[in-house]
Amino acid sequence: MARTNKPQAWKEWHGFAVELKPDTELGLAILVAEYESGAYEPIAVSSTINEAKELAASNAAARTKRGGEAVSYKLWSQGIDGRYLTVPVVIR
Repeated sequence: MARTNKPQAWKEWHGFAVELKPDTELGLAILVAEYESGAYEPIAVSSTINEAKELAASNAAARTKRGGEAVSYKLWSQGIDGRYLTVPVVIR
């Protein structure tokens, strides 16, 4: 196979073994709430992006009733090299 000096096009699923779709099995992904103050809190373990979105919506509704609200939610999953990476998807 011929070698090329062209850089590979960046794909949003780089760092993961497969392209990430809403129902792709992520194993044990961690949903984390982040606040304006810079604090963060683990919310739940999720196996898919869709499940994480449902958990984030449920958590946001509960927080609104209590008077607090997270600024954003991030989903962390283990990549192909064993490190945890943020899943490039907007949760909220």
